[in-house]
Amino acid sequence: MGKNTRRRILARTSLAAAACALWWPWAAAAGAGGACRDPLFVQVEGRIADKPGVSDKIEAWREFIQFHPDNPCIDQARERLRALEASGLKAREDEQAEEWKQQARGGLIEPGRDVLPPLHLAPDPVPRYQARLHNELVALTGEGAFRADVGDVLWAGVLRIEAAPVYNLGLSLEVPFAAGSLDEEGAGAAMGNIVLGVRGIWGRWLGEQRYPLVISGGVSWGTGSSVWTAASRKPLLDALSFAMPCLYHLFRYDQSSYIAHVEARLGVGRHFVAAGIAYGLTGQGKPVALKLAPDPAEDILRIDAAYQLEVFRWLVPFVELCAGRGKPSTAEVDHLFLSPGVQLRLGHVLVAAAVRVPFLDARDLNLLTVSLTAGGQI
Repeated sequence: MGKNTRRRILARTSLAAAACALWWPWAAAAGAGGACRDPLFVQVEGRIADKPGVSDKIEAWREFIQFHPDNPCIDQARERLRALEASGLKAREDEQAEEWKQQARGGLIEPGRDVLPPLHLAPDPVPRYQARLHNELVALTGEGAFRADVGDVLWAGVLRIEAAPVYNLGLSLEVPFAAGSLDEEGAGAAMGNIVLGVRGIWGRWLGEQRYPLVISGGVSWGTGSSVWTAASRKPLLDALSFAMPCLYHLFRYDQSSYIAHVEARLGVGRHFVAAGIAYGLTGQGKPVALKLAPDPAEDILRIDAAYQLEVFRWLVPFVELCAGRGKPSTAEVDHLFLSPGVQLRLGHVLVAAAVRVPFLDARDLNLLTVSLTAGGQI
C-alpha cells in the first residue's frame, strides 16, 4: 500500500472520528423530546427507578447532578428532580413521615411546626423561632388625665422574639418603644419595660391525628424603664399604658412586672380557636432590686380569646378579644377590646393588620387603634 493511500485512509479516519465526537453528545441528549441514551445516565435512571421512596429518588438525582455536572443528559436529570420535588406523592410522603415522628414522641406537637397560624396580639401557645415587630397607632381625642401634656397621636412598637430550644420549653423577649409629641418638649421617643418570659409547652394531635391541641403556661418578668428612659418621657409611656390596657405592663413607666399566664389552642380543619388568661402585678422598682413582688402593687387580670379561619394557606382572617380588669393608681379600670384583622403569610414572612375597637363605654371610642405586624422566621 502506497504512502498516498495510507494518507487518504488516515484522513478519512480522522474525519470520521471528528464527526463521531461532534455527533455523540447530541445523539446522547436526543433532543428535547427524545430519550437520553448516555450509558451512565441510563444506568443511574434504572437504579433510581427501583428505589421505593420519593425522598430516596430525590436524593439520588441530587447526587447525580452534583457529581456529574458535565453529563450530556444533565438537563433531563434536572427535569426528573423538579418533577419529583413538585409531586403530590412527595407531599404525602413528607406528611406520613412527620406523622410517624409525632407518634414516636407520643403524639406530641413540636413548637415551631406550621400547624397553627400565628396569633396577632393574644399570647401564642406555640413559639415559632420568629421575630415580629408589632406597631400600633393610637389616636387620643379625649380629655382624660392620662393624656395631659401628650399629643393627639402616639405610636407604639413592640419587638417580639420567640424561640423554643426544645419541644416543651419556650423563651420570649419583648422590647417596647414609643414615640409622639410632648407639649413641653416637642417630639419625643422612649423605651418601655423590657419583658423576659419562659414557659412550658404541651401539644398533642387529637382524633386520629386530625385536631391539633397546644397548651402552654409560664411566667414573665419585666424591668423598670427608668434605667434607660428619662422621667421627662413618663407622660408618653403612661398615656400609652392607659390607652392600651392589653399591653399595660409594657408601657407603664418604671413598673417592674411579674406575670403568670396560661393559654390553649385548638384546630378543627381550617378553623382555629384560642383562649388564655394572665394575672400580673406591677409596681415601682428598678431591676437591681430583687423582690418577690413589687411594692406598692398594681394588679391586672387579662383574658384573651381568638378565632381564625384559614381561607388559604397564605390568607387568614381573624378576630381577637382582649378583656380584663385592673387596679392601677388605686382606681379600678375595666377594658374590652375587639380586634378584627387579616394575616398574609408568604413563605417565611408574616404580615398582619387589624383595628382594635374598644367597648364598655362610648367614650372609649377615642382609643380606636390601628395595628400592623410584620415578622419572619429566625
